[in-house]
Amino acid sequence: MSYHPGAKGFYRSAAPEEYRPEGRNDLYPLRPGQQCTYDENGRLITHGPAAGTPDAYGSNATDSYFFTSIGKFIGKGDFSGLHITWDVDTYKKLGWREYHKIWKPNNGNSCLFNPSPEGERGLLELEKQAKAKLGLPRLLYKGEFTRQGINFYAEEWIDSIRVFKRDNLEGSPRTIYEIQKRLLRKEQGQQEYRERRLFVTLYAKSTDKMPR
Repeated sequence: MSYHPGAKGFYRSAAPEEYRPEGRNDLYPLRPGQQCTYDENGRLITHGPAAGTPDAYGSNATDSYFFTSIGKFIGKGDFSGLHITWDVDTYKKLGWREYHKIWKPNNGNSCLFNPSPEGERGLLELEKQAKAKLGLPRLLYKGEFTRQGINFYAEEWIDSIRVFKRDNLEGSPRTIYEIQKRLLRKEQGQQEYRERRLFVTLYAKSTDKMPR
């Protein structure tokens, strides 16, 4: 990702509606877009050159053939290239530090400060300890059960665990872990499992070195 060096993946979104800044009738209607970038562990990158930024003109909408055709049809000209002109070219001219002062990375869900020099190393150590204790992948349950007269065989596994963040609840520090479970189930006599994955949030006090 040449414009977000260090990021390993991203998602983009585009606003469903356009709007025009007050008093700027000379502008094409804005069609904002949001980009979120992630590191190799799937964590949101919240700052620095690799962080995702909002776009004045989301590339999903303004650089598409459909959007360009509509612009010409309604007499507003060729909309394609607005993302390049307003967002990409501006980034090239300003550099990421100045660019981020206006196109600010969004962390509305208060995700873990990422990357973090000291804090991140401490959290990764907790994560490493938790993985070692759990011995992933870890089988939690396997056996048979009956539901509505049908016999099933099921297995439940923990595939991964990560530290989501540290916070305080009523003044008590705690670590928030996120574990990914894999549920396998098949009816008696069937050969193939039906698989389902889910994420579970686990809280542990800071005095605990890892989840129990």
